[in-house]
Amino acid sequence: MAFLCLLVFEGIGARYNMIKQDQQHTFEYLQSLKVINKMTTVMLYEVTQLIGDMKQIVCQQEKELSNVILPIANTHSDIINVMKQTSVLMKLEPIEKQLFINMVASLTELICEMLKNIENAKIFLERMDATHSFRLQLKYQLDYLSCLLTELIIVN
Repeated sequence: MAFLCLLVFEGIGARYNMIKQDQQHTFEYLQSLKVINKMTTVMLYEVTQLIGDMKQIVCQQEKELSNVILPIANTHSDIINVMKQTSVLMKLEPIEKQLFINMVASLTELICEMLKNIENAKIFLERMDATHSFRLQLKYQLDYLSCLLTELIIVN
């Protein structure tokens, strides 16, 4: 009898763990959906436009800064590619939740990498010998880009 009770409790425990895992999986999926929903075409266009403007300013005025801005632009390209893959995945029925969660996690990691690159660019910009107006303009653009990217990955 004790053995039978033990088997029943183990079965209940396994079922509880499975339900708990499924709830965690659903929570992660819902959080991932929130992140993706923030990545609207308008938001991504604004980020793209801002990076393009910074690249243009840097190419015209300060060649040495292009080495710092280029990683930001490259990471942005990676983000766009993963977003395209995620869009394709979202059109599939039924959607593979774990794959979707992993892709959003990759997007979040890329955005975090981009934020680190922005911080590196700000540090480099402060040490750079450039006009005050140039540094101020680029610092504003970097701050704004950082704000946009942070807004994308913070889920309430």
